[in-house]
Amino acid sequence: QRARELLDTLRHPRLRICFDAANIAASDLSRSPMVVIAEALELLGPEIVIAHGKDIDAEGIFCPAGTGIVPWTETIEARGAMRHRTRPRHGQVPVWAPSSLM
Repeated sequence: QRARELLDTLRHPRLRICFDAANIAASDLSRSPMVVIAEALELLGPEIVIAHGKDIDAEGIFCPAGTGIVPWTETIEARGAMRHRTRPRHGQVPVWAPSSLM
């Protein structure tokens, strides 16, 4: 929710999302990781341009992708189903690029 608010407030064409499923799942360990991740994908989908590949265990400790509670197959499938909603990125410069590239 905070990331969506930031995007909506700043409304900068180069500001996008690095999706971090482990941190998103960790934001609410009381609910199913896929429910929390699905909500984030719905809120941020069109703005996601890259993702982190780490995981988190049930105690909230980060670990290698595939060894924790992040449902990677379902997350990737859910993101793939949203690809038609993603904005084109042709010629996009990284968000934090030096001003000489802007």
